[in-house]
Amino acid sequence: MHKEHRHPAEVHRVIDGDTIIFDVQLDYGITYKIYLRLLDVDTAETYNVSESSAEYKRGKEHEKFVRSWLSNAESLEVRTDEEDRVGRWLGEVFNQDGESLNDVLVEEFDVEYK
Repeated sequence: MHKEHRHPAEVHRVIDGDTIIFDVQLDYGITYKIYLRLLDVDTAETYNVSESSAEYKRGKEHEKFVRSWLSNAESLEVRTDEEDRVGRWLGEVFNQDGESLNDVLVEEFDVEYK
């Protein structure tokens, strides 16, 4: 995948509120699995934090919201930017109406990466 490309995609697995595994549809019928880190979004952590912490509870709320938003979409498209230091693609997710999951998360939960 090259910088700034948009591709149809299906959710393979939601890792947490800002990382999702997608099966991305490339040209010629090729499907490619990517780990996508939502660009400019930083949700609360659910890994390596105590399950009784406020951070964990917020993270689970963010994750639940993401799962719901993705499952309610009729179709999805991902826009990739570049890979981060651990090999995840940085990008944005859009539904059939062109609405950005990244933007909705920032509006709903004020989780903009600063």
